[in-house]
Amino acid sequence: MLDVTGKVAFITGGASGMGLAMARSFSAAGMKVAIADIQQDALDAVAAEFKRTNAEVITLKVDVTDRAAMERAAQRTEAAFEKIHVVCNRSIR
Repeated sequence: MLDVTGKVAFITGGASGMGLAMARSFSAAGMKVAIADIQQDALDAVAAEFKRTNAEVITLKVDVTDRAAMERAAQRTEAAFEKIHVVCNRSIR
């Protein structure tokens, strides 16, 4: 994929560390980003950070070990952005 503008990335563990770095990089490249994480306080901080930009970002509180929760997160992402093009699983469990 050479042109990522408008494409959608779904990142687990996206509210800190490498996941957050990916979210920042993808959004800077013009991608829409769904940031999933289990820590609500980290998600709140990320939402505030991206709110100050033009980036199209949603945050999702989800435990990656809960299959049904992951399915709901995927559905919410598709409802917001349609097709998901890139999935990054950066969980540390």
